[in-house]
Amino acid sequence: MSGPRPVIVAVDDDPAVLDLLRAWLAPAGCDLVPVRGPAGAVAAAREARPNLILLDVLMPGTDGYELCRRMRDDAALAFVPCVFLTALGGAEDRRRAFAAGGADFLSKPLRRETLLAAIRKQLATDGRWAGIKAGSEAGPTRTILPRFEGFKAHLIERYAPPAGDRARLQGLAWDRLYDAAPLTGAAPAELARLCADFLGWDFLPDIPADDISLGLLPAAFCRANSLVALGPPGRRRLALSNPFCQSGLELARLALRSEGVLCETVSPPEAIASLFSPRPAERPPSSPAAAILDGLLRRAVSAGASDIRLEPKADGVMVRLRVDGVMQDAGTLSKDAGARAVASLKASAGMDIAERRKSQDGSFDIVIAGRGFRLRMATAATPEGESLVLRLLEPRQKPRSPEELGLTPEQARRLAAYAGRKSGLILVVGSTGSGKSTTVYSLLSRVDCGARSLMTVEDPVEYRIPRAMQQQVNEKAGVTFESLLKIAMRQDPDVIFLGEIRDAASAKAALDLASTGHLTISTMHTTNAASAVFRLERLGISRAILAESLLCVVAQKLVRRLCPRCAREAPAAEEERRLLAPFAIAPPPLVRRPQGCAACGGSGYLGREAVCEIMDCDPPVAERIRSGEPIGGIRRFIRERGDFTIVDHALDKVRRGIASLPDACAEVFAEELDLYSRGGGAAEPPTAAAAAQGGRRAILLVDDDANTRELLRAYLQGAGCEVACAEDGVRALLELGSRRFDLVLSDMNMPQLDGMKLLEMVRQKGFPIPVLLMTADSAAGVEEECLRHGAADFIRKPIDKEVLLLRVRRALAQAPLAAPPASRAQGS
Repeated sequence: MSGPRPVIVAVDDDPAVLDLLRAWLAPAGCDLVPVRGPAGAVAAAREARPNLILLDVLMPGTDGYELCRRMRDDAALAFVPCVFLTALGGAEDRRRAFAAGGADFLSKPLRRETLLAAIRKQLATDGRWAGIKAGSEAGPTRTILPRFEGFKAHLIERYAPPAGDRARLQGLAWDRLYDAAPLTGAAPAELARLCADFLGWDFLPDIPADDISLGLLPAAFCRANSLVALGPPGRRRLALSNPFCQSGLELARLALRSEGVLCETVSPPEAIASLFSPRPAERPPSSPAAAILDGLLRRAVSAGASDIRLEPKADGVMVRLRVDGVMQDAGTLSKDAGARAVASLKASAGMDIAERRKSQDGSFDIVIAGRGFRLRMATAATPEGESLVLRLLEPRQKPRSPEELGLTPEQARRLAAYAGRKSGLILVVGSTGSGKSTTVYSLLSRVDCGARSLMTVEDPVEYRIPRAMQQQVNEKAGVTFESLLKIAMRQDPDVIFLGEIRDAASAKAALDLASTGHLTISTMHTTNAASAVFRLERLGISRAILAESLLCVVAQKLVRRLCPRCAREAPAAEEERRLLAPFAIAPPPLVRRPQGCAACGGSGYLGREAVCEIMDCDPPVAERIRSGEPIGGIRRFIRERGDFTIVDHALDKVRRGIASLPDACAEVFAEELDLYSRGGGAAEPPTAAAAAQGGRRAILLVDDDANTRELLRAYLQGAGCEVACAEDGVRALLELGSRRFDLVLSDMNMPQLDGMKLLEMVRQKGFPIPVLLMTADSAAGVEEECLRHGAADFIRKPIDKEVLLLRVRRALAQAPLAAPPASRAQGS
C-alpha cells in the first residue's frame, strides 16, 4: 500500500486475533493499534486518528454494534469506516450493522488475502467518506425551490385545505416537507408516494434489510439526510425521503458515481429511520406463520402486486404474485408452513379455519408499510390441499383522474359530461382484472356529492367515496343484493352505482333505475362495447328499452406500461409489421421495446394503463340497437364513421412509446381481429378444411419452442395432415382469422398469449374448432382445469408420437363439420 502508512484500530477481546492481525498488516504497510476489549476503545481510537476500525462483534459487556454506535456519536470518528469481524452475516445482522454505522463484515475465521483485500477497499472508502464529510460541513443545504413550490401547489390543489392550513403549507421550507402531513390529512407514507409521482421517480414503501448496500455512504450522512444506498453492484439504487434536499442528493450522487446508480427512489421517512434503530421498529411477528405472512405481504406491496396466490402442490405450497397483470413465482413454502399461513389468514378474515372442503371468502383490513389495505380472500379445495387467493385493495386511496388511468383528454371530457347527466345508464365493461372498478371510482369521484346524492350497492366495497352512502352485500347476515336494491329505490338517490350486472334481476334493476330519472352506473363482463347490447338482450332486456336508456358503454383493457428508464427505441421489425398486416395498419417507423433495469425489476415494464373505447349511444347508434341490427353491424358502423376505437387507442400508446407492439397485439388487437379482417366484416367461422386441402386435415400447431414445433410438424405431416405453425397465441389468432383449420394443437405455457387464453378466445369467438392442449406441467389438477375450460383433450410432454397421433385422430373425428349456430352473428 503506497503513500503514508494507514492507521488501523482493531478492537477484539482475543489477544491471539490481535497478534494475528499485527503479523498480517505490518508487512502490508499498515500500522495497527490493538485494543483488547471494548473498555477504553473510543478514547484509544480518537487518539489514534485511524483510517479504518476493525471491531469484533461478540465481546463481553459491550458488543461490536453498540461500540460502533458510540464511535459514530463521536465527531472525530463519525466518518471513519468500521468493519465487523464476525461469524454472522444474515439479513438482520446486515440491518444491525447499518443501524450501528458499519461499513462491512469480515467472516471468522479470518483469511489473510480476504482481510487485505477488504482493507484496501475500505481505505478507498475512507477517502470517499472524508469528501462527503467535507461537503456536509461546507455550508447550508440548497433546495430545488421551483420544484418544491410546485409540489406544495400540487398538494393544495389535491387536498384543498382550509385557509389557515393553506397559508401554513405555502410557507413551509423544504426541510419541513413532512410537516405537510397534518395540514393535508395525508399520512407521511402517502406524502412520500405523492413526491415520487410528482417528480416521476419510483416509490419504495419498504426497504428489505438484505437490500442495504453497506459501506457506500457513511451512516452519519445517511441519517442526517434520510437516505440509503441499496442493491448489489451493477444495480445500485438510492432511496431518500426528501427528494428536495439538493446538497445531500448531490453529495450522494458524487460519492456513488463510480457505482453506476440506476435510479433514485422516494421512501417514507419512517422506512429509512427504522434502519437506524438498534432493534426492528415494528413488533416482531408472534409466530412463524405471522413472520412468513409479514414478509410476503411486504414483498407484494413493494413489488406493486395486485394479487397473492398460495397454490398447494405435491411437494410444497407455491407462492405467486400478479404484478402488472403477469404472474410471477415468489418461492415455495413447505406444506406445513403453507397450511399455517392459510389458517392464519382465514382466522384474520373471520372464516372457518376447520372447513377445508368448501370454498370460502372473506376480507380484513391491515396496515402494510404505513399504507392501509383491505385483503379480499377466496379459498378453494384442491387435491393437494387448500388454495388461497388474496386481492390487495387500498380503499382509502384517492381515486386517480381518468387521464392518470390512461384515458385521452377527449375521452375524459366525454365521461365527465356523462357523469353530469340526470338519468340514463353508463356501463363499463371488460374482462376480469381489466380495471373496470378503478375507472368507475374515478368516474364517481367526479360526481358532486354536495349537490347530488350518491348511493352504491357493492359486493364488496372496494374503495371509499367521501360523502357517498355505500352499501355492501353480506349474504351471511341476510343482506342480499336484492334487499339493498329495494333500499336504494326507497332512498331515491340522484346517482346510483350497482357493482356489477350479473343476472337478469340486476340487469332489470339497472335499466329500471336508469329509465326512472336516476343516473345509473354499473359494470359487466363483455369483450367489447357493442357486445354489451347482446349480453343485456340475453338477460331479458328489450332493445327498445336499451335504445332509450343507454347513455354510453366504456370498454376497457389494460396494457403494460414500458419502463421509461430502460425502454429502447428502434425501427419496426418485419415480425412487428406482420403482426399488424391483418388490420391494414401501418406500424410506426420507430417502436419502443422493453429492456429491463433495476427500476422495473428487470421486467422492462412499470405499471399498466387503460386502453378503452367509448360507444356513444347517440341517435344513429340507438336506432341501430332499436332496429335489431346485429352486433357486428353496429361495431362496423362505429368504426367506419371514425370513432376512436380501442384498437386506435392501443396503437396511439404504441406510437407514443407507452406500450410495446407485441403487448398491444396480445391484449387488444388479437381480440378485435374479426372486426378488421376480410374488409371489416366479422371473421368467417372456420369449418372443416379437408376439402380445401384435397382431403388432408388442416392443423394449426402452436408452440414457442422451435425444436418442438419441427418435431411435431414432422409427426403430423407423416400422418397425412396439413400443418401450419405459430410461435404463440397472438400469431395463432391471426392464422385462425386468415384461413380454415380442423384442429388447434397448442402448448399451454407461451409468451404473449398462453394456451388457456387462446382456448378462451377461440370459444368466445364461436370458432367450432377442437383445441388440444399440451404441457410439461406435472402438477395435479392441470388436466382437469384444461378440460373444464373446453379443451378437446390434453397431452403431457414429453410427447409420445403414437399417443399424439391417436389423440389427434380422436379429436378430428369429433370435430364439427357444420357452420356455427346463428347466435354467433349476434354475439361477435
